[in-house]
Amino acid sequence: METGKGADVFMVNHDILLKLKAKEQVADLSGLHTIPDYTDQMLTKMKDKGKMYWVPTTVFALGSYCNEDLLKKHKQKNLIHPDD
Repeated sequence: METGKGADVFMVNHDILLKLKAKEQVADLSGLHTIPDYTDQMLTKMKDKGKMYWVPTTVFALGSYCNEDLLKKHKQKNLIHPDD
């Protein structure tokens, strides 16, 4: 990057992105045609003072399931719905 011969698009860790941003070596990606495809919740994670310096290559969600009958049988609290 220091030589001005860096790639136009590349992947870096977040800590490296912060260093490049501090040196003004990253571009605002807000104008990419794929940006409207992201959910509002995801867009809030991608914005930094109204600009976007990174775009995720993948977005996924993890979920947990529990057997509520088994929890009740063993007198355990349901931590997701504690009043149940």
